[in-house]
Amino acid sequence: MGILSSLRFLQITTKQFFIPQKVIGSLSSLRYLGFIECDKLEYLYAMQQLTNLRPLQLDSCASLKSLPFSAMHVRTLRFLRIENCENINLSVEEWSKSFPLRLELLALIKLPQLVHLPLWLQGSANTIRTIVIEGCPNLTVLPKWLPDLTSLQKLFIIMCPKLLFLPKGMLHLTSLEVLEIVGCSALYSRYNRETGADWSEIIHVPRVLIEETYDSCDRKSLFLRFQKKDYCYFHKTSNLFVNYLYSRTDACLGG
Repeated sequence: MGILSSLRFLQITTKQFFIPQKVIGSLSSLRYLGFIECDKLEYLYAMQQLTNLRPLQLDSCASLKSLPFSAMHVRTLRFLRIENCENINLSVEEWSKSFPLRLELLALIKLPQLVHLPLWLQGSANTIRTIVIEGCPNLTVLPKWLPDLTSLQKLFIIMCPKLLFLPKGMLHLTSLEVLEIVGCSALYSRYNRETGADWSEIIHVPRVLIEETYDSCDRKSLFLRFQKKDYCYFHKTSNLFVNYLYSRTDACLGG
């Protein structure tokens, strides 16, 4: 157990239904934690004791129902990526409030249960720099409090066909440097530079890319360049997360 207490990087693939609380709770030095292809995993516990955790990744955990409530009390958590977890619900009732988080990057990818952004994101209003929303077919609305995320610099909205409009007040996002909207036909109609009736709401953003399909944006998309160059948090290879531990946050985010 003494050796485990000094562990800094842990990526888990398992067929268990849950991870014993004493296992995760004892890893007080852990800085990266990933659950990858844990098809039967339903619950996670005891993350509040992970007082050094910065990136948390959940990828291809088909049975996972929710994030552990204790994760909201990990004050060091900076990067959260949730991908291809088809049953996860990020808006459970007990989370219906803001938490004092300090997230810098949130990536929500291929989540069919996502219909709106979780309320707890408001707790990172002064720290969140990058939000990625990709392949969420049932996302219907972005919250009216989105413009309150005053530190937001990069917003990527990819393949969310039911999303009809951006919230009012986007002009208040004065730190926003990059806005990319790809594969969202309703948003394309509203906000494209040539004919969009609401283009004026995002005209202040220095770099805007709005395309109906991936095909037309390959060379221009900063998001796709992140993927192709294997930038941190846009790639599944675990050693990139290890590299994060020894590199500056700005480098990982392409900033």
